[in-house]
Amino acid sequence: MRPTSVLSAAAIGALALSAASSVQAQNVLSPSDFIIAVDNNRNLPGNTNTGTEGPASTFDNSDTTKWFSGARQFGGLILTPAGGPAQVQSLSFTTGNDSSSRDPVNFQLYGTNNPVTTVNNGTGLEDTWTLIGSGNTGFATSNLPATARNTTVGPVNIANANSYASYKIVFPALRSGNDAANSPADPGGIQISEVRMFNAPAGGGTNVALTPTLTVAIDQTDSRFPVAENPHNAIDGNGGSKYLNFGREGSGLIVTPAAGSTTVGSLQITTANDAPGRDPASYQLFGTNGPVTSIENSEGNSETWTLISSGALNLPGDPAVNTDQRGVDGPIVAFANSTAYTSYKLLFPDNKADIAGVDSIQFGEVRLFNVPEPSSAAILALAGLGALKRRRRA
Repeated sequence: MRPTSVLSAAAIGALALSAASSVQAQNVLSPSDFIIAVDNNRNLPGNTNTGTEGPASTFDNSDTTKWFSGARQFGGLILTPAGGPAQVQSLSFTTGNDSSSRDPVNFQLYGTNNPVTTVNNGTGLEDTWTLIGSGNTGFATSNLPATARNTTVGPVNIANANSYASYKIVFPALRSGNDAANSPADPGGIQISEVRMFNAPAGGGTNVALTPTLTVAIDQTDSRFPVAENPHNAIDGNGGSKYLNFGREGSGLIVTPAAGSTTVGSLQITTANDAPGRDPASYQLFGTNGPVTSIENSEGNSETWTLISSGALNLPGDPAVNTDQRGVDGPIVAFANSTAYTSYKLLFPDNKADIAGVDSIQFGEVRLFNVPEPSSAAILALAGLGALKRRRRA
């Protein structure tokens, strides 16, 4: 029989570290997770049309004129009723003349009694607003055939007991589909022919929005993505697909792991298929244990978030070479964290380069790795120690 050998403290420590490493290498994200695109800062200018397709056309009582803006989701309008402060209690909406993919399908209504300082193509966040309420415009969503062109729907009632000198209406989501049901399409902008605001329920009373003294078009965020390059691609386990956001710097995602509460200690990004300049160059990772109420393409600030970690990513690929190290896993970025969270927000404050073709941030896959519980690592280490002892005695 061979003599029993006792492991040194260093060997046991190495075994424990090895065990911890093996436990840590578990991606907490999965294709079944809730995930949305967000953009924490608007760094591209708004681009509303003017003239016959400018914001005033929304309030001229004509169903054949329209307002168009390239703002897309979270575009909107500010108006000051000509008759002074008004109590809006219902609204109706009229579709534009073309491109049903641009139809806004829901709205948020705000009011203020302060002077409006926001100008055309502002964010609409320059002034202080009170949220009155929100709802559906009544336009068909993408799972249904589109509402006919130049058609008025509603009215939609909204609970409001106060009069306001000015109103802001924001459109958080678009139909993003062609005329047929279940036919995804990139909208290319937002448009609406008419918005009427009545001072009584069910479209009664007076349309107080008619020919307002002030009309301003706003663009609240830059977040948008091609239908085929949506945020779910970042967690589908397929490095050949990708998530792309035209919000560029400051854009990212919010994800709620289906696995539940997790403690994350590292992350990894896989590069996308082209344009290395679009690779994110830095990151900010936040966590929350509250419910996620932010919606797709919003700023992602509706929750209380705690910063977990931030820093550089150093992804492989030369911005000057479009085919360089594409679809490649970047280095694992480790950080100290001992707090478990139910949801995460990952933002990318910078990309690799501001050169031709770099109009977005993109990546193929993101992984968030959990931190091993100390007890798990210890159990694995002891189990390995026992196995070594048995082999020594054999």
